[in-house]
Amino acid sequence: MRVLLLYNKAPFPLKDGGAIAVNSMASGLAAAGVSVRLFALNPSRNYIAPEAIPAEMQQRLQLSLHPLNTDLAPHKALFNLLEGSPFHISRFFQPHIAADLQQLLQTEKFDLIQLEAPFVGLYLPLLRKFSKAPVVLRAHNVEYLIWQRLAAGCRNPLKAWYLRLQARRLQIFETKLWQEVNGIAAISEIDAQYIRQFTSKPVINLPTGLELSQYPALQRAAMRTDRLGFLGSMDWQPNQEAVRWFVQAIWPQLQAEFPSTSVTFAGKNFPANLRQLASNQLVMQGEVADATAFMQQHPIFIVPMRSGSGIRIKLLEAMALGLPIISTSLGAEGLPVEDGKHLLLADDAASFTKALQHLQKDEDFAFNLGQNGRQLIESQFNRAQLTHQLTAFYTALRT
Repeated sequence: MRVLLLYNKAPFPLKDGGAIAVNSMASGLAAAGVSVRLFALNPSRNYIAPEAIPAEMQQRLQLSLHPLNTDLAPHKALFNLLEGSPFHISRFFQPHIAADLQQLLQTEKFDLIQLEAPFVGLYLPLLRKFSKAPVVLRAHNVEYLIWQRLAAGCRNPLKAWYLRLQARRLQIFETKLWQEVNGIAAISEIDAQYIRQFTSKPVINLPTGLELSQYPALQRAAMRTDRLGFLGSMDWQPNQEAVRWFVQAIWPQLQAEFPSTSVTFAGKNFPANLRQLASNQLVMQGEVADATAFMQQHPIFIVPMRSGSGIRIKLLEAMALGLPIISTSLGAEGLPVEDGKHLLLADDAASFTKALQHLQKDEDFAFNLGQNGRQLIESQFNRAQLTHQLTAFYTALRT
């Protein structure tokens, strides 16, 4: 089977959830004998030099990168307001990319085409014109729900209006796309159930699978409950909101209760206005060279999410590493986790303080919590098993 994947950015470096999810799934398909061809946009905002991507990855994924200018400009934003399409979708469609894709479709034949998130959904008419292959949407999130939640939590009236506008436009675009593709692979059962309300097309729950051998388990001797860490792409607005909320609503009480405890926030494209929130024991580190090493050095992984959709890939990785986790209910949304068994749930300052107090008073409990999380990854997020489910879904769509 030959599968063409379309993604709106380069699948490298493996430091953000989207890149990890795409690389993991594509690698699983390749390991299962599927011929994978990854057609990836290379937006100026997240540009990756082709030579920076390992040759082994480029060969394994038959990767081609296609640069495009996504720099924000006032005239583009104004035109988008008048034109009516969701800005976060329209900026990824450019004629030269369409020409490259058309040439590929006229040169090579594929048995199935997969869109990695709706950002490449505007290319669907072109895919239909030049290929007879079924088209699957890999729904990493329900995008418009993210913008609805951001708007609900925004205090700036003008910004809240703009977020609601984009959410409405995204909703129209996204629900139409669900009806036009041949099938949808949602990243969580919650998202799958939600999407099924809007389409008669087949929808499966297919979370991101991990190869557990790539995640060394935390050892009991390395357990330190006074070092908290957060890792995520800091150009994603839900992550920025999470940092601000933690610093403003949770950190003062934690600092008063646990003065020797430190919290470190890390991730690529760290905004300057967030760096200014740093203080004693509260570190804004920015991008890290080794995500696994960072997480192991900050054994209590926190997920203070207040908006977003889908599954937090970094949370899955933290579980795979055997780290004890404190997360909001929304941060763990879509995961088959049990509070007090696989992680601790905390939705306000008092709950976060209580959760951390539990971990600091009982390090054996903290260690066992992490081990239970790792076992959950092994049983329900095994990449080989999920790849088998995906290829079976492909086969059903082709018959």
